[in-house]
Order: sequence, then structure tokens, then C-alpha cells
Amino acid sequence: MKTITKTDIITRTLEILPGACSWLILCAAVGLAFFQPIVCAVLIITFDFYWIIRTAYLTILLVLARRELLRHKDKNWLRACERLPARYGWRNKYQVVLFPVYREGLEIMRASLASIRDAQYPKDKIIVILSFEERYAPAKAHAMALEEEFAQSFGGYRTTFHPVGLPGESPTKGANATWGARFAKEFLSELGVRCDDVVISCFDADTCVEKQYLGCLMYHFLTADKPHQTSYQPIPVYNNNIWHAPSFARLVEISSSFTQLMESMRVEKFVTFSSHSMSFKTLVDIDYWPKNMVSDDSVIYWKAYLFYKGDYRVMPLYITVSMDAAFSTSLWKTIVLQYKQKRRWAWGIENFPYVVSRF
Repeated sequence: MKTITKTDIITRTLEILPGACSWLILCAAVGLAFFQPIVCAVLIITFDFYWIIRTAYLTILLVLARRELLRHKDKNWLRACERLPARYGWRNKYQVVLFPVYREGLEIMRASLASIRDAQYPKDKIIVILSFEERYAPAKAHAMALEEEFAQSFGGYRTTFHPVGLPGESPTKGANATWGARFAKEFLSELGVRCDDVVISCFDADTCVEKQYLGCLMYHFLTADKPHQTSYQPIPVYNNNIWHAPSFARLVEISSSFTQLMESMRVEKFVTFSSHSMSFKTLVDIDYWPKNMVSDDSVIYWKAYLFYKGDYRVMPLYITVSMDAAFSTSLWKTIVLQYKQKRRWAWGIENFPYVVSRF
């Protein structure tokens, strides 16, 4: 039986604290309605007024973010890389695209890999790593089918299988991504490529990139003030299967994209989300993604932020990556699936004890 330590108690207290505060406020509002109705009314009116101002503010951010998307939409980013002075050495840089894969089917993976293959970027500078979960029975058959179709499309293409039950791991995407990234590091060493010259993108298995994405990413990596102290975040949209989804799912997914657009304009609060990119050197230095946390895509930002003592940021890329909208065979099942997806995204509360304890 595990011994409960002081650290465990502090961590659990910090996990409970934000939710407890939320419930306290809600219960206090109900209590005030009975015992101090005037005070309660003033607080509710003040809160409503605050949200009117906030809604106007967020709408302005959304409009500004859309303008940035339109401004960058038709830019030829590969040509922009080619026009950079020779000292930037972009032709010596590589891009690793890592796909942690679990139950995603062949058609989903084919679309994602095809989007990388069709990108306007030198294919000999692209290395694709597929990290399958060993516990998923069809994984090896899927891996063989995809390797036969795409292995010759890139400068490097490798498949690996994340074992079950490694020490210190939970069955999370972060554990799989870390396994795949360590495998990629070994492969880069065989090729004689330095981690300093590599940008890695960790994509959900259903992520399809725009043709200019890799060029856009490399341009911003090369021109950033501190490229190794920056993560690069595209705008996620859920368009892959949007017309197959019911209207309820479309509305929710479009709202998610709107939220990400608004967040991209608030760079002081912007953190990585879902599919993102960063320096491979930095990823190695901070010891990869967490292997026992659900919100690996945001915790990786905080790991880098703490490693560089606050001198780390997320740069928004005003270019989209498209993923699948979550829906099922009936409206009720779609609602349940959407709830579970948003609950998983909201699991970022585990960032709070992680950050507070390390501050």
C-alpha cells in the first residue's frame, strides 16, 4: 500500500482548491439570495455588466485574429524561407512530424500523412514518426499498410510501438508522444542530425495541415528572437468531417475554434493546445512530455516555462490545422462524446498544482 506523503497532500489540496472556490461562489450566491437579496442582486448585475464588457472585448479579439488569418492565408512561406539570408541556414534544418496513434483508423491516418506529403516543403527535410500503442491489436497491421504507402514520400519515415505498463507511466497521449520522440532522437543520431537543427511537431492522429504549414513554421522558427525558447501554435479547426456531423456538433466545434482564435491574440496568456510545434533541442532539455498527465499539450509549455525561468513564450501561427469533429450515431451519443472531449480539455486543472508547487 502506498504511503501518503506531505507532497501528496499538498498536491491533492491544490487540485481541489479551484473547484472548491467555484462551488463556494455558486453556493454563496444561492445563500445570499435568501439572506441578503439586495447584495445578491448587486453582485449579479455587476457580474452581468462584466460579461457584457468581456464579450465585446473577446469579439474584437476574434475579428483581429480573423484579419491575421486572412492576411497570412495566401502567403508563400517556402519562398519566404528561400529569401532569407544564407546565415539563417534553413536548408540545413529538419522537421520531425510525430503522430501518437491509438485507435485511429487507416483512413484517418492516410489523410493526415497525405497532407504532410502534399505540403509545399522539401520532402527530404521531413521526418515522419508514427508511434502506435502496442496494446491496440490492429496497430501492426495498420503500421505495415501505411509504411508501404508512405515510406518513400519523406526524407525519413519510421514506425514504433509504445509498450504497455512502463514504470512511471499512465495510458496517456503524453506517454506515447514521449516514447515516439525518444525514438526520433535515436533516428536523428543515426542520420547525424543535431537536435538544434530540428523542429518537432506533435500532431493528433487526425491532424491535416495546410500546404503552407511547414514553410510557415520553419520561417517563424528561423526569424524568432529566441527560437529554442518558443513554442509555435497553429489555429485548430474541426473541418475534416464537418458536413458529416450534426448541427449541434458543428456549433460546438466552431465555438472551440473561435476560442482558440481569441486566445491567439492574448499572447501573454497563450499556451500550447492540441497539435503544436517546438524546438527538438528544447524538448530534449526539458525531458519530453509528461508521461502520467492528461493535459500533456499544455503541461509541456509549463515545463519549458519553468526550465527557462519564465523566459519562454508561445508564438501564434495564423495558419490552420484541421481535425475531426467529434460526433456519434445519435444526437444523445454526440452530446455525451462532446462532453467527454471538453472534459478532457478541461483537465488542464492539473496544471495548477504542477505550476504552483514548482514556482
